[in-house]
Amino acid sequence: MPTFFFPALDTDNKKDLLEEIYSSNRKLMLRIAEGILKSGCAEDAVHNAFLRIAKNIEKFSSISCNERRCLCVTIVRNISIDMLRKSHRDKMIPWDEVNEPIRHISAIDEILRVERLSDIERCIGMLEPALRDVVDLCLVLEYNTRETAALLDISHEAVRTRLHRGRTKLKEMLVKEGITHV
Repeated sequence: MPTFFFPALDTDNKKDLLEEIYSSNRKLMLRIAEGILKSGCAEDAVHNAFLRIAKNIEKFSSISCNERRCLCVTIVRNISIDMLRKSHRDKMIPWDEVNEPIRHISAIDEILRVERLSDIERCIGMLEPALRDVVDLCLVLEYNTRETAALLDISHEAVRTRLHRGRTKLKEMLVKEGITHV
């Protein structure tokens, strides 16, 4: 197996810490990534998460094991969600699979729809992290509230509460930005 040089891992203590984090959190991180990605990309997400952890290993040395675990879960969850978004963005329908051309949507309507979606995504990104994660999973990625609770390892009621608060704040932001009206 090839070894890679990480300038951040310049001491044995840092290497040992990364190995400890890896051995104690890898299975959980893989389960989180598989739950989000539902494909063979989960290993890639975990690998990318450990690359990010290795680059920031100094931050992990000063926190408790439980905080490390939470941080590892957050990192792999965010990476997995980013990978899922990218895969959705990259999916294109081959021209021969299109049965009927779409004639009723004008180019202007499509441009406005895409602009509106990017404005909504920007507003979702401005939500506080706890609300943003739930809104992303439920509204953007279309997970139900029970699946979201399992992915985030929080109660079903917490997901429902955060989703309600997130929707309310998102609606307020969209009205304030002039993207939609009440």
